[in-house]
Amino acid sequence: MIYFRDAQQAFADAVRNGHLSATSVIANYAGDMMYMGTEAKVGGWFDGFKHRNTRRYLWVPAPAPTAADLVYNAPGQPATDEQIAAA
Repeated sequence: MIYFRDAQQAFADAVRNGHLSATSVIANYAGDMMYMGTEAKVGGWFDGFKHRNTRRYLWVPAPAPTAADLVYNAPGQPATDEQIAAA
């Protein structure tokens, strides 16, 4: 399951936790990344960031969503009861 949280918050969390850098001379510079969504994987929830040049993904730990955060297909669409139960 994937959902989209506030992209600015995802970037801020990744920088604060040392997964991305606010400095352009560091390899994981946040300015070179695109937020692609937050996904449930083995071990928890992870924010996906894709490098704009290499297209490689970086998956960083993210907070678990609340039922209100979950969306189906597009932002703003409410999750079904089954999706909430599966989360």
